[in-house]
Amino acid sequence: MAENLPETPYGNTPIFDGLLQEFGPEFAAELAATSETAANENLGEHLLEIEQRLDYDALVAAVAQETPTGVEDSEKSNTLYEQSLLFMTTRRTRREGNMLSVEEAQHVGETLAGYETQWDQNGLLLRGRQALLSDDEAQRMDDEANIFLHAVHDMLHRTATLNNRYGLWISPDGPKMSLLGRQFRRLTMLLIASDSSGESDVTNPLLASAIEKYIEKQLPDLPSYYVETGTDSKFYETYTTEARQIEAKPLVDALEITGSWQIPHMPDQSVIRGFIEKNIPPIAIQQVKKIEFRNLTNEEKELAQPFNPAGILKMSDSGESTIVISVECTQEYVDSLAKQGVPPHLIEAKVKDCILYYVAHEYAHAFHSLLPASALEHWENTIASDDVNITAYVQATQDLGKDRDHAERIADAVAMYAIRPQDLQVISEATFNAVQRLYADFHPEHESLKTWADLLIRISSQLLQDGGVSRSSYRASLLVHQHKIDSQP
Repeated sequence: MAENLPETPYGNTPIFDGLLQEFGPEFAAELAATSETAANENLGEHLLEIEQRLDYDALVAAVAQETPTGVEDSEKSNTLYEQSLLFMTTRRTRREGNMLSVEEAQHVGETLAGYETQWDQNGLLLRGRQALLSDDEAQRMDDEANIFLHAVHDMLHRTATLNNRYGLWISPDGPKMSLLGRQFRRLTMLLIASDSSGESDVTNPLLASAIEKYIEKQLPDLPSYYVETGTDSKFYETYTTEARQIEAKPLVDALEITGSWQIPHMPDQSVIRGFIEKNIPPIAIQQVKKIEFRNLTNEEKELAQPFNPAGILKMSDSGESTIVISVECTQEYVDSLAKQGVPPHLIEAKVKDCILYYVAHEYAHAFHSLLPASALEHWENTIASDDVNITAYVQATQDLGKDRDHAERIADAVAMYAIRPQDLQVISEATFNAVQRLYADFHPEHESLKTWADLLIRISSQLLQDGGVSRSSYRASLLVHQHKIDSQP
């Protein structure tokens, strides 16, 4: 008789069967609904009690620091983060008026009771219940946290985007930024789980305020080049002034250069050191402690797939770098020139430019990893007016579709500015100007480099004019017939 009846916590007892016979199936449905309402009301009271006893500041700090090395939550079971998510999600469900079944309500209540015991033991619960916030106080806290958390989100998104493009976080301070990003995502997920209105971004003012206080305490420990907002800021002025005050010569003298000099026409160390001292911003020279001329290991080649790199920049945990230049690729280039019948004196000049281009390209990667976020944004805004792939290598990396072309473009641009500024100016005047702006900010000898570049540009222009070659046709030929050193840095 009771096969199709609604489930109730009473079961099919003799009393229940008697009431059913006397009052009919409608009574059974009403009784089931009443028991469900009671179970949800009990759960709501339990949630309210936890909420009024919860020390949100302690909870936020514990959740943020639970996985400081970035272990994924899915790899751990019953973490405080997961417990908090269940509490916040259930809180939202009840505030929205959604009903759980009797069994669900009882199960969640029992689970939360277990969590409550753990939280109490871990000092996450207060001794007494806090008074509920007034509507005005809740709204004020809500608004303040909303503004702050949106600003932090924008800052993290901005630097994360630039990190994907330029490797900002490979610098020694990078892990701090990466950790803050992970913590922020975890904490804001709790806010999302708490969202019950859908009308505002923050609907748990106590939680939001606790997150705001926690994140605010972390910000002073971050390097200013992540947080500052413009190239006209006081920080940027100080940062660039200090960068220009770095002395290049002692750094170049201390630079360790190792490897085989058996390759024909290989420039000697004095030429390489002189080029670095003159053309590379000292802040980047300071980052690189060693240059190795050798064949790349299979592991190093794997990291650069699908390309066969002519050089790589290897960063250590301390932030210091080693540049490795592939002897194998350089030898292939020498052999190709010989097969083309290029005269020996021209081979020597081309190999010299090739090696120096490789070196400058890898130094440029160290350089852009140290640039403030605002400098990189200014770079992107400047080159946007002439967004051309300045080399075949940049085009190839863009075709991969992984944002890698941004870093390779700035590296090739710096290398080309150091070796052939007149060609860079013809290929992309916007990129040329962007490099000059970076050098003006970070290189103490930028004026002499600018004078040299201007001289080469005038000579090149005069040669083109004397030969009856237009600038546009020369630009087209540069883009179509690029030298090998452009395609494999």
